[in-house]
Amino acid sequence: GEIFNHLELRPSLEEEGETFRTRSDTEALLLGFAARGEAIFAQLDGQFACAIWDRQNKRLVLARDPVGIKPLYWGFSNGTLLFASELKAIEAVREDLTIDPRGLDLYLSNGYVPAPRSIYREVNKLLPGQCLTLEARPDARPQPRHFLAPHELYCPGEDVPGYASSEELKEDLDRAVGAQLMSDVPLGAFLSGGTDSTAVLQSMCAHDQAPRCFTIAYDADTTDLERSCEAARILGARLETRVLGQEDLLQRAPALVDQVDEPMASDSLLPTDAVCALAREEVTVALAGDGGDEILGGYRRFFKHLNSLASGMRPLQRGLGRLAALLPFEGGSVRRLQGRALSPAEQYARYHLRSSAHTRRRLYRREFLEQLGEPDEGDYLVELHRSSRATTEEHRIASVDFQSFLPEHVLAKVDRLSMRHSLEVRVPILSPRLIRRAYATLPDQKFLYEGRRIVGGKKILKDLLRERFSDDFVDAKKRGFSAPLRSWIGRREVERMREVLLSSEASEVFDRRAMERYLDKNRGAQRAHNFLFTLLILGLWMEGRSRLRSLAGAAV
Repeated sequence: GEIFNHLELRPSLEEEGETFRTRSDTEALLLGFAARGEAIFAQLDGQFACAIWDRQNKRLVLARDPVGIKPLYWGFSNGTLLFASELKAIEAVREDLTIDPRGLDLYLSNGYVPAPRSIYREVNKLLPGQCLTLEARPDARPQPRHFLAPHELYCPGEDVPGYASSEELKEDLDRAVGAQLMSDVPLGAFLSGGTDSTAVLQSMCAHDQAPRCFTIAYDADTTDLERSCEAARILGARLETRVLGQEDLLQRAPALVDQVDEPMASDSLLPTDAVCALAREEVTVALAGDGGDEILGGYRRFFKHLNSLASGMRPLQRGLGRLAALLPFEGGSVRRLQGRALSPAEQYARYHLRSSAHTRRRLYRREFLEQLGEPDEGDYLVELHRSSRATTEEHRIASVDFQSFLPEHVLAKVDRLSMRHSLEVRVPILSPRLIRRAYATLPDQKFLYEGRRIVGGKKILKDLLRERFSDDFVDAKKRGFSAPLRSWIGRREVERMREVLLSSEASEVFDRRAMERYLDKNRGAQRAHNFLFTLLILGLWMEGRSRLRSLAGAAV
């Protein structure tokens, strides 16, 4: 990882008696721990996973950054602690790892396996902002705990001022970008053509940089490529592009699924890998715009949820939802109507779910269901909502995404695929000061309104761009790096899914006849593409796991 404020920490650590021998950020972390113990972790502005052997107290200390930019897996059995930044390292040592039914079900529900679980029973993930200690004595057990709890970022105290203008946001973004421009190697930026990456690039240019930037387009769609080209031209940056097609996804999917360690149903796996490969041809470090949607209200599901709760028709909708709940089937408009009878927490969880508990229950083998118990129906997300310390619904749903979708999906994908190409990706929008102030910012600075209805987000960040860009550019609809999967998954891809989802490994989870019926019924259904892709990724992961086990057995 990287500690961006290590130079700021040095003077106070020297006053406390520490002597620096290098200019390394790693030394600042180590001497900071020597002087302040675990308290140093909360004082770091960076992205990191670290392990420190505390010789004086005879204990091992692990820590993961508060946002979850870098991963840290760990497992403990028979008095032995294993830990690594990649699950593959633990797989190489533990050949007896078994699939966790709850982790697998959470994946099929959400599209990722949320921490502290992993896809394996025997392996955990450290939560963002947690440290873990293990003392060197025979009866010791690992003790994970937060050194910085999530609410300390998304629910700051009254002493943290929100942003009242785009000028204030620009000042903090420029500061964060400036700190992350420190590099002894070539540095560039990802440019998707959207608000976040364009704002980061604009800030880089304000630091007298003329950065190289990189983007991905699809052979059937050039809209975002045109936006990226316009942003690079206006800012004076040099843009490199790569065009992808459907065959790229189908051919490279197995290798990418292996790389991300656990099943991860992201439709931007391919473009993220491609942009990392493209960037690595010229640079070693790249800045990205991840995080803007979570902290500044950019997701469309935010608008839908808040508008729904504010609707004067809500009592009627709840009544119709209770009636719809009596219907003996799910899907489409009926399922959406059923959601109207739910609590705000349950209703918001439904925006994320890739499949219902009812669908999965029908697909699972009886033996698997007996191990699992009741399938997830958004319980994980509902608990995050209910345990949030935020005082408004806007902040509560933002806190849910900040603790779930951001670290488990967005950041995990970028970390795994950038590491595949030995590229370091930095995310300045997620610096601690920006996060705290963004969450303290009032809704009228985050959201765009038509009357009382929210029609857009990231208002203050868009206002920042209006100094250099036209309203047409700033307000245009953004699609990002996501692949056009709805038009790419056809009958041939479903037949490939049939092959992997009816394999011997998958047959331990799914009922063969139920899966065949589901694939036959949905191979041409647009509404099922999201879950079909989720199933395909799981099947490819199982296939790769089976192949690795076969190779290990042959080696023995």
